[in-house]
Amino acid sequence: MKKVFVNTNVFLETLIKRDKKEYLQCVRLFENARDKKIKLVTATVVMAEVAWTLKSFYGFSRQKVVNGLESIYELPGLSVVDEYDLSVAIPMYKNHGVKFIDALVASIKPVREKEWVVVSYDKDFDKLGVVRKEPKELVK
Repeated sequence: MKKVFVNTNVFLETLIKRDKKEYLQCVRLFENARDKKIKLVTATVVMAEVAWTLKSFYGFSRQKVVNGLESIYELPGLSVVDEYDLSVAIPMYKNHGVKFIDALVASIKPVREKEWVVVSYDKDFDKLGVVRKEPKELVK
């Protein structure tokens, strides 16, 4: 079964619902995982970025942030990895003008070796030599 790495903005889209079309595509991605068509992977730093963004940018209460994090963590077919390679991430961060969290994600071996697709709207991943797709490219 295909594994895909879900980045922060995909989770945020399901919690914030900024764009109805993108929201529905993200929901369908998660339904595909529930239906065992794909496996979802994310990282603790992604969860931290979700929490920070909900609290700092969107002004969510602590309880609403917790509810959001729990809804992500309880997604069927989701696993959380923390297998970063700082010897790869730091040069990526230095040389490509991306967020450090994005460099950390790109340093995860299956991401770096293109075994896992990064599902994200963040085009900075395109600078890092990984495979990035938006949810609409993975769902029907």
